[in-house]
Amino acid sequence: MRETPFFKLVSERRSVRKYNPVPVEREKLLACLEAARLAPSA
Repeated sequence: MRETPFFKLVSERRSVRKYNPVPVEREKLLACLEAARLAPSA
């Protein structure tokens, strides 16, 4: 298989969690929750 830049990116990616100590603004959190609530399910 020919290795494309996208395939290389996906196959080599790693999850690194580094959290910011600043709390998320309530309005942003509520907007994310509303978007998730309205999203169609598969």
